Amino acid sequence: MPLTFPAHLFNPASVKLARVGQVVTSPGTISGVVQALRTDGGGLWRVDYGVMGLRTHDQVRAWRAWEGEFDGGAQLVNIPVLDLRFAPRGLQGGKLARPGSLAVGSDIDPYFPEVVGYGSPLIVATIAPAILRATTVTLDVAQGSRAQGGQTFEVDHPTFGKRVYQTGQVTAHPTATSTTLRIWPPLREAITSTTSINFDWPCLTCRLVPDSDISPELTGGRGSVTAQFVEAF
Repeated sequence: MPLTFPAHLFNPASVKLARVGQVVTSPGTISGVVQALRTDGGGLWRVDYGVMGLRTHDQVRAWRAWEGEFDGGAQLVNIPVLDLRFAPRGLQGGKLARPGSLAVGSDIDPYFPEVVGYGSPLIVATIAPAILRATTVTLDVAQGSRAQGGQTFEVDHPTFGKRVYQTGQVTAHPTATSTTLRIWPPLREAITSTTSINFDWPCLTCRLVPDSDISPELTGGRGSVTAQFVEAF
């Protein structure tokens, strides 16, 4: 099982979740007509982490340790997409509910925690059974608000592991807590029974973009880095 990158240790200034390889195009004709075809799997995600400040000795050591773990892009790693701000949070005191303290578990190495997440789940939700490559699914939020378009969640698939999906157009409200809507990408793996999904701390199985220069230049023991990751299987 891939390790989970400890984004909480580095606090990237920005996170960009981008769709790549979604379509292929043919060479243009003399009149300039170009045909565009959707790829079979719907494309891949890329996750860009903006500036991560290495301000303490611990952060520098942690980054160096992870630089080795990334292995130039050869090693799979679960990357948090940090999208809770837009998740279906419920109301608390008339305002959107806020998460509690982050629970980080590590029996051996704090730079490589076994568990990262909130001590008490902020959002409790499930996805109904759906076929492979389904583009419309039904989500039920038992704790939080009803799902809407433009939200990001994780499904931990039995075979393909942690995969991230983004919601699109709403097509139905089967119950007071459930929503039927379109998703991207198409389901990477069939959902055979009602399955828990993660809106709180969604992660995606990726690899570092190969040949990335992620070695920090330190001045006075401090520096900063950026990193790009692409979805991998």
